[in-house]
Amino acid sequence: MAAQDLEQALARQWQTLGAVSPVRLLAAGHYLRYALQWVERGARCCLEMEADSVEREEHSAYVVWDSELAGMFSPPLGEDKRQDKRQDKRQDKRQDKRQDKRLGLRFDDGIPRLLFGENEPFVLDNHTDAEARQWVRECVESLSVSATSFNDPVLLPPHPLAEGARYKVAEHRADISELSLWFGNAALLLERLRSGREAVCCSSAGFDLSLRHRRQGMTQEKEKASKKGGNNRSGSGSGVVGFCGGDSVYPQPYFYVVADPAWVSEPEWAGEGARSFGMFHRQDFSGFVVLGEQVVALAEQESMVAMFLREAMEIPASETREVFQKS
Repeated sequence: MAAQDLEQALARQWQTLGAVSPVRLLAAGHYLRYALQWVERGARCCLEMEADSVEREEHSAYVVWDSELAGMFSPPLGEDKRQDKRQDKRQDKRQDKRQDKRLGLRFDDGIPRLLFGENEPFVLDNHTDAEARQWVRECVESLSVSATSFNDPVLLPPHPLAEGARYKVAEHRADISELSLWFGNAALLLERLRSGREAVCCSSAGFDLSLRHRRQGMTQEKEKASKKGGNNRSGSGSGVVGFCGGDSVYPQPYFYVVADPAWVSEPEWAGEGARSFGMFHRQDFSGFVVLGEQVVALAEQESMVAMFLREAMEIPASETREVFQKS
């Protein structure tokens, strides 16, 4: 993690959670999840052209949480790292045209809106999902980028938006503002846990922020040996620490830590006390979770959640083997 990034993460402060009950936030989260998919799709159209796209997927993301802007944003869509040096002048002009433009979804004030560079924001309230889709598609096409992959499927839960209903987000303004605090706090903790080039990724499919890390006891040499032994999974010997805004598993915000290979049964907890709250989850995925209801009940929310995540991340690799896991 760059020293400047760490300094900025340490300078930001945790915002107290609980003004709105965590169990009330799921409906608002569905609206944000559907809007976020278009930011993801648009960013993918622009970034997939890069010759180093495999490296980008491993170490970065199509969408990340921007703590300064309090929202979910793509990287600058003007970046072009292709190694082909035979680009003509027309390509150079298109590159200049795309420079420093980012797609994003911002909702810190409870008013969700799509953003693109200096364009007028697209406020979602009372618009259809098809209108949001068209707005983002036009942004992508304005960069002289083909939107051929714009319609690639994204797995989302059923919702009236998919049937043509309008975004009715004004009535959820307080809930959306509270969700912004949850995501901002989660990004704060995850950025402090970064140890290298890994990005804090944002996904509409999981409606989450996540950070991949190498688990204790799994060195690069052990990971290579594991792959030579027939385990070719790219995440072998690693883990994921993250935050979900609420889903079908838990209809409220929650923090989680999973391992890859995953825990088969609850491993021994060697920490100093954070295990007094949270739980070990066995269905759908195998990992440790802290529910939103548990977080808001804590007297010291930030320090206790941070301790829980760190201690779960430190469980040795020898405690796991490969089974289905949250991704």
